[in-house]
Amino acid sequence: MKYEIIQEIQLLTETIKDNDKLLAHKLAKSFSKLDVSEQLSLHSELPLQVLDTLVRLRNKIDVVNNVKEHLVWHYYYHLLFDNNVVDDLVLEELITCYQEEKYIVLESIIINLLKKHKLEGYQIENIKTAVESREIAKYVVDFEIRNGKIVDKETIKKLYELRAYETLNYILENNSLELDTLNEFRNPEQTEMDRKTKMKLYQKAQIIIQNLKSRS
Repeated sequence: MKYEIIQEIQLLTETIKDNDKLLAHKLAKSFSKLDVSEQLSLHSELPLQVLDTLVRLRNKIDVVNNVKEHLVWHYYYHLLFDNNVVDDLVLEELITCYQEEKYIVLESIIINLLKKHKLEGYQIENIKTAVESREIAKYVVDFEIRNGKIVDKETIKKLYELRAYETLNYILENNSLELDTLNEFRNPEQTEMDRKTKMKLYQKAQIIIQNLKSRS
């Protein structure tokens, strides 16, 4: 049954080219022949050209939101990771889709692009301007620091606000910091969130401070 529905969906996208309303209606009927668990696995069995149509018509096709999210994730993931270079237009489409839908899976794609160093500097600047996401902001700053951005007091404050503790630890282990910057690694209050992690960072910073003072 599922194989027949996949064939049916593919045939619809190939034959109805000039009537999006009709195509969306017929696609929704095809999806409805499967239970939701089967619909959720369709994304991995459809070719990219079919996914392109489904993603474009996602808000016109009457299917549950989780199914749409799976289709969108699979489509953009392969477009962006199956090529050595990230296409600007595809990235722009993904950002627009994220702004409209706020799918967490799209956030994860952007974070993975940053982690794998697949983005150019201007693409990162576009993301910073267009995307409001605490998690993405955390990884953008991490990327910039690991690629040579100068760390100052304001950088440390921002990383604490983002709870980017791995990046803060990286800074302590890999950067020569000024004394006033090191002093931004604070001794946390007893009731502070993430107190144990903050305490470890503070203690590491204090060791560096003591070493600096002993040399002066």
